[in-house]
Formats: sequence, C-alpha cells, structure tokens
Amino acid sequence: MVASSASSASSAESSGRDVELDTAALRVLAHPLRLNVLTLLREQGPSTATRISDELGINPGAASYHLRRLASGGLIVEEPDRGTGRER
Repeated sequence: MVASSASSASSAESSGRDVELDTAALRVLAHPLRLNVLTLLREQGPSTATRISDELGINPGAASYHLRRLASGGLIVEEPDRGTGRER
C-alpha cells in the first residue's frame, strides 16, 4: 500500500482554507502516532508502511495498521499508480 494524504484536505490546507473533520476522522486522529504518520505524509508525500516504520521507529505492521485507520477516516488515500506490492 502506497498512501498519501487525502487530496481534498491537502488542497484546502494549501489554499489557506479551514479543513472540516467529522467525528469519525477526529476519533482516528486521537492517536498521537497517527498524527505523526499524517504529518510525515504531508511533509514527504506518498510513502509505504515500510518507509513510515523506518522513519518513525515502529514496526511495519503497526505502520500498516495506522495507515488503514487513517484511510478509514478518509484522511489518506492509496496511490494506485505506485503499486500495491511489497518493495523489493
């Protein structure tokens, strides 16, 4: 899974507009590690669970779990053009 921050939130942030979050998205963001993952994606662009785990010092399984939770809240999207397999 290659993930990037959701385009609607990204474009709203870059244009200076406020981003509205529903309660589901706020619940997803309640975990501090997910905030770190989201910040990393916004600063460095699309990434994989493996790269995120290396950057944040967590295991790849935990990074993958938190990416799935961020995706379920609509805060990130998968980048289909970048592939979905493991990096070799």
